[in-house]
Amino acid sequence: MLRHWLAVLFLLLASAGAAVRYDMSKAELLQELGKPVSALVRGDREVLIYPNNVRIEIEQGKVVVVKGLDLAAQEAGSAPVAAPAEEKAAPEEPKLTPEELKARAEAEAKLEKELAEADAKGRAEMEKAITDLENLGESADLPPEPSFSVTGFLTELFVKWVLMLAALKLTCKYWGADVDWSGLMIAAAADTGVRAVIGVIGYVVLEMFTLLYADEAIAAIVLVMVLRKVSTNQSLQQAVTITMTSKVFSIVVGSFLTVLILNALH
Repeated sequence: MLRHWLAVLFLLLASAGAAVRYDMSKAELLQELGKPVSALVRGDREVLIYPNNVRIEIEQGKVVVVKGLDLAAQEAGSAPVAAPAEEKAAPEEPKLTPEELKARAEAEAKLEKELAEADAKGRAEMEKAITDLENLGESADLPPEPSFSVTGFLTELFVKWVLMLAALKLTCKYWGADVDWSGLMIAAAADTGVRAVIGVIGYVVLEMFTLLYADEAIAAIVLVMVLRKVSTNQSLQQAVTITMTSKVFSIVVGSFLTVLILNALH
Protein backbone atom coordinates (compact mmCIF):
# COMPACT_ATOMS: atom_id res chain seq x y z
CA MET A 1 0.00 0.00 0.00
CA LEU A 2 2.77 2.43 0.88
CA ARG A 3 4.61 1.50 -2.27
CA HIS A 4 1.53 2.39 -4.30
CA TRP A 5 1.24 5.86 -2.79
CA LEU A 6 4.95 6.45 -3.27
CA ALA A 7 4.55 5.53 -6.93
CA VAL A 8 1.61 7.93 -7.27
CA LEU A 9 3.61 10.71 -5.56
CA PHE A 10 6.54 10.03 -7.86
CA LEU A 11 4.28 10.30 -10.91
CA LEU A 12 2.79 13.59 -9.62
CA LEU A 13 6.22 15.11 -9.07
CA ALA A 14 7.38 13.82 -12.43
CA SER A 15 4.33 15.19 -14.22
CA ALA A 16 4.61 18.56 -12.43
CA GLY A 17 8.24 19.01 -13.39
CA ALA A 18 8.17 17.14 -16.70
CA ALA A 19 9.07 18.98 -19.86
CA VAL A 20 6.21 17.81 -22.03
CA ARG A 21 5.86 19.40 -25.46
CA TYR A 22 3.87 18.80 -28.57
CA ASP A 23 5.25 16.59 -31.34
CA MET A 24 7.46 14.70 -28.89
CA SER A 25 7.55 10.96 -29.41
CA LYS A 26 5.86 8.41 -27.20
CA ALA A 27 9.20 7.09 -26.03
CA GLU A 28 10.25 10.59 -24.94
CA LEU A 29 6.93 11.09 -23.19
CA LEU A 30 7.26 7.80 -21.29
CA GLN A 31 10.81 8.78 -20.36
CA GLU A 32 9.59 12.04 -18.93
CA LEU A 33 6.37 10.95 -17.21
CA GLY A 34 6.80 7.25 -16.84
CA LYS A 35 4.14 4.62 -17.27
CA PRO A 36 0.57 5.98 -17.35
CA VAL A 37 -2.17 4.91 -14.98
CA SER A 38 -4.25 3.71 -17.92
CA ALA A 39 -4.13 3.75 -21.70
CA LEU A 40 -6.93 3.75 -24.28
CA VAL A 41 -6.74 3.23 -28.03
CA ARG A 42 -9.29 4.93 -30.29
CA GLY A 43 -8.55 4.16 -33.90
CA ASP A 44 -5.16 5.59 -34.77
CA ARG A 45 -5.10 7.74 -31.61
CA GLU A 46 -3.83 6.54 -28.18
CA VAL A 47 -4.89 8.26 -24.96
CA LEU A 48 -2.62 8.07 -21.90
CA ILE A 49 -4.06 8.91 -18.49
CA TYR A 50 -1.76 10.10 -15.68
CA PRO A 51 -2.54 11.07 -12.10
CA ASN A 52 -3.91 14.54 -11.29
CA ASN A 53 -6.23 14.40 -14.33
CA VAL A 54 -3.36 14.61 -16.80
CA ARG A 55 -4.45 13.38 -20.21
CA ILE A 56 -2.16 13.11 -23.22
CA GLU A 57 -3.22 12.00 -26.68
CA ILE A 58 -0.77 10.53 -29.15
CA GLU A 59 -1.40 10.28 -32.86
CA GLN A 60 1.00 8.60 -35.29
CA GLY A 61 3.58 8.34 -32.51
CA LYS A 62 3.53 12.06 -31.68
CA VAL A 63 1.95 14.02 -28.83
CA VAL A 64 -0.98 16.10 -30.22
CA VAL A 65 -3.13 16.86 -27.16
CA VAL A 66 -2.03 17.68 -23.61
CA LYS A 67 -4.57 18.30 -20.86
CA GLY A 68 -3.85 18.91 -17.18
CA LEU A 69 -0.36 20.34 -17.74
CA ASP A 70 0.49 24.03 -18.14
CA LEU A 71 2.76 24.18 -21.16
CA ALA A 72 2.85 28.02 -21.37
CA ALA A 73 5.80 28.40 -19.02
CA GLN A 74 7.63 25.46 -20.61
CA GLU A 75 7.07 26.81 -24.13
CA ALA A 76 8.09 30.32 -23.05
CA GLY A 77 11.26 28.96 -21.48
CA SER A 78 12.10 26.56 -24.25
CA ALA A 79 10.97 28.63 -27.22
CA PRO A 80 13.84 30.39 -28.84
CA VAL A 81 13.74 34.14 -28.63
CA ALA A 82 13.21 35.66 -32.00
CA ALA A 83 15.98 37.93 -33.02
CA PRO A 84 14.87 41.52 -33.32
CA ALA A 85 14.32 42.57 -36.85
CA GLU A 86 17.13 44.63 -38.15
CA GLU A 87 16.21 48.23 -38.55
CA LYS A 88 16.11 49.37 -42.08
CA ALA A 89 19.11 51.49 -42.60
CA ALA A 90 18.44 54.96 -43.93
CA PRO A 91 19.74 55.47 -47.41
CA GLU A 92 23.00 57.30 -47.39
CA GLU A 93 23.09 60.66 -49.10
CA PRO A 94 25.28 60.74 -52.13
CA LYS A 95 28.59 62.37 -51.48
CA LEU A 96 29.00 65.71 -53.18
CA THR A 97 32.12 67.24 -54.58
CA PRO A 98 33.40 70.58 -53.23
CA GLU A 99 32.13 72.30 -56.38
CA GLU A 100 28.65 70.85 -55.90
CA LEU A 101 28.64 71.84 -52.22
CA LYS A 102 29.64 75.39 -53.15
CA ALA A 103 26.95 75.57 -55.83
CA ARG A 104 24.31 74.33 -53.35
CA ALA A 105 25.37 76.93 -50.75
CA GLU A 106 25.22 79.70 -53.35
CA ALA A 107 21.77 78.58 -54.50
CA GLU A 108 20.46 78.54 -50.91
CA ALA A 109 21.93 82.00 -50.22
CA LYS A 110 20.35 83.36 -53.42
CA LEU A 111 16.98 81.89 -52.50
CA GLU A 112 17.11 83.42 -49.00
CA LYS A 113 18.03 86.81 -50.49
CA GLU A 114 15.14 86.66 -52.96
CA LEU A 115 12.70 85.75 -50.20
CA ALA A 116 13.97 88.60 -48.00
CA GLU A 117 13.67 91.11 -50.87
CA ALA A 118 10.17 89.93 -51.72
CA ASP A 119 9.13 90.23 -48.07
CA ALA A 120 10.60 93.75 -47.78
CA LYS A 121 8.95 94.82 -51.04
CA GLY A 122 5.56 93.51 -49.93
CA ARG A 123 5.89 95.26 -46.56
CA ALA A 124 6.84 98.56 -48.24
CA GLU A 125 3.90 98.36 -50.64
CA MET A 126 1.52 97.66 -47.77
CA GLU A 127 2.85 100.61 -45.75
CA LYS A 128 2.59 102.89 -48.80
CA ALA A 129 -1.00 101.78 -49.43
CA ILE A 130 -1.92 102.47 -45.80
CA THR A 131 -0.23 105.90 -45.93
CA ASP A 132 -2.03 106.77 -49.17
CA LEU A 133 -5.36 105.80 -47.64
CA GLU A 134 -4.68 107.94 -44.57
CA ASN A 135 -3.61 110.90 -46.68
CA LEU A 136 -6.63 110.47 -48.93
CA GLY A 137 -8.94 110.53 -45.93
CA GLU A 138 -7.28 113.66 -44.55
CA SER A 139 -7.11 115.52 -47.86
CA ALA A 140 -10.74 114.71 -48.69
CA ASP A 141 -11.95 116.80 -45.74
CA LEU A 142 -9.68 119.80 -46.36
CA PRO A 143 -9.98 122.29 -49.22
CA PRO A 144 -6.93 122.58 -51.46
CA GLU A 145 -4.44 125.20 -50.34
CA PRO A 146 -4.12 128.18 -52.69
CA SER A 147 -0.84 128.28 -54.56
CA PHE A 148 1.34 131.39 -54.74
CA SER A 149 1.79 132.81 -58.23
CA VAL A 150 4.42 135.47 -58.85
CA THR A 151 2.71 136.65 -62.04
CA GLY A 152 -0.62 136.97 -60.33
CA PHE A 153 0.97 138.71 -57.35
CA LEU A 154 2.71 141.35 -59.51
CA THR A 155 -0.41 141.85 -61.63
CA GLU A 156 -2.46 142.35 -58.49
CA LEU A 157 0.03 144.94 -57.22
CA PHE A 158 -0.08 146.89 -60.48
CA VAL A 159 -3.88 146.86 -60.53
CA LYS A 160 -4.01 148.00 -56.89
CA TRP A 161 -1.58 150.84 -57.62
CA VAL A 162 -3.58 152.02 -60.63
CA LEU A 163 -6.86 151.81 -58.70
CA MET A 164 -5.44 153.65 -55.71
CA LEU A 165 -3.99 156.34 -57.96
CA ALA A 166 -7.37 156.78 -59.68
CA ALA A 167 -9.19 156.76 -56.33
CA LEU A 168 -6.84 159.43 -54.90
CA LYS A 169 -7.23 161.65 -57.94
CA LEU A 170 -11.04 161.45 -57.86
CA THR A 171 -11.13 161.93 -54.10
CA CYS A 172 -8.81 164.96 -54.19
CA LYS A 173 -10.93 166.49 -56.94
CA TYR A 174 -14.12 165.78 -54.98
CA TRP A 175 -12.84 167.30 -51.74
CA GLY A 176 -10.94 170.13 -53.46
CA ALA A 177 -7.52 169.04 -52.19
CA ASP A 178 -4.45 170.43 -53.89
CA VAL A 179 -2.13 167.45 -54.60
CA ASP A 180 -0.12 167.18 -57.79
CA TRP A 181 0.31 163.98 -59.83
CA SER A 182 3.75 163.19 -58.45
CA GLY A 183 2.44 163.34 -54.90
CA LEU A 184 -0.51 161.15 -55.79
CA MET A 185 1.78 158.58 -57.45
CA ILE A 186 4.03 158.54 -54.37
CA ALA A 187 1.03 158.08 -52.05
CA ALA A 188 -0.43 155.28 -54.22
CA ALA A 189 2.96 153.55 -54.40
CA ALA A 190 3.40 153.78 -50.61
CA ASP A 191 -0.05 152.27 -50.01
CA THR A 192 0.49 149.47 -52.51
CA GLY A 193 4.03 148.71 -51.26
CA VAL A 194 2.94 148.45 -47.61
CA ARG A 195 0.13 146.08 -48.51
CA ALA A 196 2.49 143.96 -50.64
CA VAL A 197 5.15 143.70 -47.91
CA ILE A 198 2.61 142.76 -45.23
CA GLY A 199 0.97 140.22 -47.55
CA VAL A 200 4.30 138.52 -48.31
CA ILE A 201 5.24 138.41 -44.61
CA GLY A 202 1.87 136.92 -43.73
CA TYR A 203 2.11 134.27 -46.44
CA VAL A 204 5.73 133.27 -45.82
CA VAL A 205 5.98 133.61 -42.03
CA LEU A 206 2.41 133.03 -40.87
CA GLU A 207 1.43 130.81 -43.84
CA MET A 208 -1.79 132.81 -44.26
CA PHE A 209 -3.09 133.60 -47.72
CA THR A 210 -5.21 136.46 -46.41
CA LEU A 211 -4.78 138.78 -43.40
CA LEU A 212 -8.45 139.90 -43.24
CA TYR A 213 -7.71 143.56 -44.20
CA ALA A 214 -4.95 143.98 -41.62
CA ASP A 215 -2.71 145.11 -44.49
CA GLU A 216 -5.33 147.68 -45.50
CA ALA A 217 -5.41 149.16 -42.01
CA ILE A 218 -1.64 149.54 -41.77
CA ALA A 219 -1.45 150.87 -45.34
CA ALA A 220 -4.15 153.43 -44.48
CA ILE A 221 -2.05 154.83 -41.61
CA VAL A 222 0.97 155.14 -43.92
CA LEU A 223 -1.19 156.77 -46.61
CA VAL A 224 -2.44 159.42 -44.18
CA MET A 225 1.14 160.40 -43.31
CA VAL A 226 2.27 160.48 -46.96
CA LEU A 227 -0.77 162.54 -48.10
CA ARG A 228 -0.13 165.07 -45.36
CA LYS A 229 3.43 165.47 -46.61
CA VAL A 230 2.64 165.76 -50.34
CA SER A 231 -0.45 168.00 -50.04
CA THR A 232 -0.15 171.75 -50.25
CA ASN A 233 -1.85 172.66 -46.94
CA GLN A 234 -0.58 169.50 -45.11
CA SER A 235 -3.85 169.19 -43.20
CA LEU A 236 -4.23 166.04 -41.12
CA GLN A 237 -8.03 166.13 -41.30
CA GLN A 238 -7.92 166.46 -45.08
CA ALA A 239 -5.43 163.58 -45.34
CA VAL A 240 -7.68 161.34 -43.23
CA THR A 241 -10.75 162.23 -45.30
CA ILE A 242 -8.98 161.54 -48.61
CA THR A 243 -7.56 158.26 -47.24
CA MET A 244 -10.92 156.91 -45.99
CA THR A 245 -12.72 157.82 -49.21
CA SER A 246 -9.99 156.37 -51.41
CA LYS A 247 -9.87 153.14 -49.36
CA VAL A 248 -13.59 152.54 -49.68
CA PHE A 249 -13.43 153.11 -53.43
CA SER A 250 -10.34 150.98 -53.94
CA ILE A 251 -11.61 148.10 -51.78
CA VAL A 252 -15.03 147.89 -53.42
CA VAL A 253 -14.00 148.46 -57.02
CA GLY A 254 -10.54 146.94 -56.71
CA SER A 255 -11.73 143.68 -55.21
CA PHE A 256 -14.20 143.19 -58.03
CA LEU A 257 -11.68 143.94 -60.75
CA THR A 258 -8.91 141.83 -59.13
CA VAL A 259 -11.12 138.77 -59.01
CA LEU A 260 -12.03 139.19 -62.67
CA ILE A 261 -8.41 139.62 -63.77
CA LEU A 262 -7.07 136.69 -61.73
CA ASN A 263 -9.79 134.40 -63.02
CA ALA A 264 -8.96 135.44 -66.57
CA LEU A 265 -5.24 134.69 -66.01
CA HIS A 266 -5.89 131.26 -64.53
